[in-house]
Amino acid sequence: MKCPKCQTDNPDNKKFCRECAARLVLACPQCAAEVLPSDKFCGDCAQDLMKPQEVTQIDYSQPHSYTPRYLAEKILTARSSIEGERKLVTVLFADVADYTSISEKLDPEEVHQIMDECFKILMDEIHKYEGTINQFTGDGVMALFGAPVAHEDHAQRACYAALAIQKAAEPGEVWMSEDTRNLVKDYLHEEEVGELALKGKARAETLYRVVSDRPDVRTRFEAGLVRGMTKLVGRRAEMATLRAAFERSSAGEAQLVDIVGEPGVGKSRLVYEFRKTLGSTVTFLSGVCIPYGRNINFFPLIDLVREALGIEEGMTEGEARVRVRQGAGPDLASRVSFYENLLALKVEDPGFNALNPEGRKYGTFEAAKDLLLACSADKPLVVFLEDAQWMDKISEEFFTYFSRCIHGHKVLMLAAYRQEGSPPWAQGASYQRLGLETLSSESSIRLVRNILGGFALDPGLEQRIAEKTEGNPFFVEEIVRELAERGDLEKAGDRYLCKRPIEQIDIPSTIRGVLSARMDRLSEDLKRTMQIASVIGRDFAYRILKSTMELGEELRTHLSNLVGLEILYDVTISGS
Repeated sequence: MKCPKCQTDNPDNKKFCRECAARLVLACPQCAAEVLPSDKFCGDCAQDLMKPQEVTQIDYSQPHSYTPRYLAEKILTARSSIEGERKLVTVLFADVADYTSISEKLDPEEVHQIMDECFKILMDEIHKYEGTINQFTGDGVMALFGAPVAHEDHAQRACYAALAIQKAAEPGEVWMSEDTRNLVKDYLHEEEVGELALKGKARAETLYRVVSDRPDVRTRFEAGLVRGMTKLVGRRAEMATLRAAFERSSAGEAQLVDIVGEPGVGKSRLVYEFRKTLGSTVTFLSGVCIPYGRNINFFPLIDLVREALGIEEGMTEGEARVRVRQGAGPDLASRVSFYENLLALKVEDPGFNALNPEGRKYGTFEAAKDLLLACSADKPLVVFLEDAQWMDKISEEFFTYFSRCIHGHKVLMLAAYRQEGSPPWAQGASYQRLGLETLSSESSIRLVRNILGGFALDPGLEQRIAEKTEGNPFFVEEIVRELAERGDLEKAGDRYLCKRPIEQIDIPSTIRGVLSARMDRLSEDLKRTMQIASVIGRDFAYRILKSTMELGEELRTHLSNLVGLEILYDVTISGS
């Protein structure tokens, strides 16, 4: 067959072109599994492949059999996103070092076998962080993070994928541009390489070497702790609500409180400040959910168990085993195998190894529940689940079960998540939902001054920032820091002045990532409604939108759903 890239003739049983090493694999028209030109039937679905018109070359920009099903569905759902919108993305290039010299020394078939294994490693790690492989080259891949599936942390995902690839193959180096480095500098250890001239670039680029990730920094809030926190403003009522719930739980009346709000409104910060008020009077355990952890079973529960048993970062397997047995004690000795399994330690108990998946699952539920309740025996226990909107299904099932087992115990279970939905445990007399609203204009201005070390901005500019950010603390911090880092602010006496109007200031990349990812989670009809409404303006009349979209009463349903998600507000859609 002819190579589609260089038109070289190749034997029909080859997977790679012998001249340029491009992939020659085809796709089954029935199930999209990989097939060779010499195959008569698909090995997966037995489709007859003898009709030439039914076999097509694989398009690697589309999800196929090598793409996990959940990711393929996301890509297909978000296909219009990459076709009709501008998105901020991070591009990952990964290739094999010294590929040319390797090709010259080895038989082509050996090279192809090596590359097959290499591509598997690349694909596995890229898909783990929900990247999309956009192009295969002879010796590597190009992958996109942030499109067609939008992610607010696309730059971090690309760097984590690159580090994972580096660990799974022969060690090389991971380099990134200055723009990428500015997005991920709080999440990784890096060092400057220097300025280098790059192909296709008019000016030399400052490049940085990615050294390693930071296990203690996984969330945006943890990154904020690295930079340093400003003084908390405007949360007295919310703090009082948490304090009252804690007092009831300390008396043996277990409580569940969900803290719900839009991205950046300060959910994690509120819990952080609340925890500081408790001091050493409680046992406080935290489980973090991350966007790419939805397909990792028990992800936040592993954090809780590790913390409860005193397992620390960097411990050897032997040290961890000792801690597990010490932490379990005689009362939970029969549960040790389940803790070892959760913590990815080798389990030698034949009874545990004989269990089927369901037995292991429910045994883990019981073991984890008993461990957490044991932590509440001496001191009140606070369990905090951060970013619960990204929780994996098994963990969600466990915490629903756990919430029904805490009655009569000194347990306060807190969960912070966005407005997209409610978890199954959101019910019962001991449950309450604490909605976290954006800051008032006055509190936003106080936050601006806190960021600037107590100094004020020009009053008009302070008010414009409060309006532009709509009281979102994260947005306030990012815009003020962007102004400061770019040198747009200059000190004049007891205040700062801005060198240019705020209308000329670009929205920081971090904010654009949050907004883009939130928009992409909407259904297509809601997303289109929001896009057209935004073109009309921040405030719009229903009749104008209805006329523009040429929709009937279904438009009211779309707008009501957007109001329910707190993307629009009633005052915005009033009028007819």
